[in-house]
Order: sequence, then structure tokens, then C-alpha cells
Amino acid sequence: MGFGGWNAKRGRVRTVVTGLGSVGLASIVVVLGLVTGAAAEPCDVAADLEYVALGDSYSSGYGLPDAAGPCDRSSEYSYPVRIQQSAQFGTFTDVSCAGARTRDFYTAQNGSNPRQLDALSEDTDVVTFTIGGNDLGFTDIITDCATDGDCRDAYGGPGMPDLMNKISGPVGDDIQQAMSDAAAAAPNAEIFVLGYPDLLPASPTGPAWTLSCMPTSLVVSSPERTDLRAVQLALNEEIAMRASAAGATLHYVDTYTPSVGHDLCSSDPWVSVLNIYHPTVTGMLAMALLAQQAIEAQLISQCEQSTTTSTSTTTVSTTTSSPSTTTAAPPYLPPSGTAVSSTTTVITTTSTTTTSTTPTSTT
Repeated sequence: MGFGGWNAKRGRVRTVVTGLGSVGLASIVVVLGLVTGAAAEPCDVAADLEYVALGDSYSSGYGLPDAAGPCDRSSEYSYPVRIQQSAQFGTFTDVSCAGARTRDFYTAQNGSNPRQLDALSEDTDVVTFTIGGNDLGFTDIITDCATDGDCRDAYGGPGMPDLMNKISGPVGDDIQQAMSDAAAAAPNAEIFVLGYPDLLPASPTGPAWTLSCMPTSLVVSSPERTDLRAVQLALNEEIAMRASAAGATLHYVDTYTPSVGHDLCSSDPWVSVLNIYHPTVTGMLAMALLAQQAIEAQLISQCEQSTTTSTSTTTVSTTTSSPSTTTAAPPYLPPSGTAVSSTTTVITTTSTTTTSTTPTSTT
């Protein structure tokens, strides 16, 4: 059941707060007493929610140790799996697939992965994905730059203007359409679109670049590296802008800014040339945590807003009603021995096993 769907079908406000703590733990966030003297509606826990992961290889986990099947999907290390391990949503469906483009939201991929939008419905509560990199062909572009001469010549010369125009034009249009259609297919869900992490360092430049990032610097020149970074940044900025334009339920998760300094040349890389410029296990964990924070912040905000509305209504009712000698039980009863404050209490418990579902036609 989705956010808006619950309100329409059950006649009361339903908001959701997920348990997003460290991997392997679930934190139930309970908001109580936001209006003085009034008991608040409880917020539903993650076990009541449906989470669907869409997207491309940066979502499926291409290059990770256990990535397998026609979609190169990881069952242990990808950021959607990490989110599920932590939050323990009641239903988890992962249809992300390496090589996916926006068109694969609408058509079956690899002969086995169904169109990704089919995984969404009015019952979906949370959606995550990365998309757009393959529409631009970014992995192929950076691979070309590592294997050819000055690859910029193939994209309009210095600054790669052909790619920049493609990003702001057809690629951006397709990304926004896919986002809008995802929102339409899951009208009660909050949708979180992740950007792509930084691949190459900003410095040093010139001859010092060759010494600082071997063997990558032996095949990617300093000018190529500078322009590739500009292209990647432009793609992320376009995705963020298109998410903002696609609707209020779309939220961009910036993985690029936090990843600066964790490029493939750093001592703590989030991406690896061995994975063909895809996230490492460490990088996937970092992406999961960033997405978790975004999901938690959005759902807590909704919980607080509707709890305030609920408690305000309760207060009005109390002041206009006759006094009662009956003491009502609080709307949420925490485990015995748990301290509950009058504002916000975070209760951390060991994760329980939830049912994880994946379409039978996927690998």
C-alpha cells in the first residue's frame, strides 16, 4: 500500500518511516507528541512496505564478486540489496539490469528481464534506480578513451560538445520521461534517483597526472581526463534537474559529491578499473548509505507532517468533547523496558527476516 493509497483506502493518514541503520540492523523511528498534550498517530515500520529497485549496472552490481546471470545482478553487495538488508522492507523486488537504458523501462531486456516499469504498482512504497549512463554510452566512451588516441576527436573535439549537447537534449529528455512514467506507475511511492560516483580525479594535471594514476594515466591523457570529468558532472547535473522537473515524488541522491576523493586513482576507491569503472564493494556500501539517508529523511519528514496533522485534529476534538475518565493507550507501544521520550525515540533492534521477491523471469 502506498502513501496516498492508504489515506484513500483506509480513511486515515498513513506515513512511513523505514528502519535504516547500519547494515544488518533495523531502526524503527517513532514520532510521538509533536503537539503538546496530544497522542500522535504511529508511523508504519519497514515491514509494511514494498521496495522496488530498478536501474542499470550501477544498481544491479556489475563487477561485484557475486554478480551473475544475464543482468549481472548481485545478491549480496549491490546498493539495493544493502538497503534491503538494513531496512528489512516487507517486500523487495530487484529488476535492475546491467546495460539497461531508459528504453528498458518499457521493453524486455536480454530476453529474460521484463520491462522494468512492470515491477511498479500503486502498492509500491519506495523505488530506487540509476539510469541514463548507458543512454549516453558513458562506459563505452571512457573505455574508448582508454584504448584509442585522443578520444575527444570523436565527440566534437576539446570539451566534447557533442556529448554535452546529447546530455541536455535527447538523453535528458529520455531520462525525464522514464522518471515521470515511473512516478505514474507507482503513484503512491517515493522515488529516489541516484547519481553516478566520481570516476577520475580532478588533479594533478599535466605531466604529474601520469605519475599519480598509473596505469590509467598511461592510456587516458590529462586533457581527456579533464573533459571526461566535465561530461560526467554534466550528466549528474542533468539527472538532478530532470528529477526535480519530473514531480514531487522524485528525489535526486547525490553520490558524486561525496565520492570526490574516492575515484579509481585514490587510496580508498569507490570504483575500479577492474570493474570497468563500476563501483567496488566499498563503493556500493557508500551508495547504499547515501540512499538510506535520503529515504529516511523523506519518510521521517512525511511522518512528522502527518503526525502533526493527526495530533492537531486530536487536540481540537479533546477541547470540544466532554472530559473522560478513561485513559487511552498510546498509539504505539514499544517493547517492554524501552524509554520513550515526548519527541522522537529511535529504537534499534536486530533485523528480522522478511520476504524478498524477484520476478520469476529474472535471474
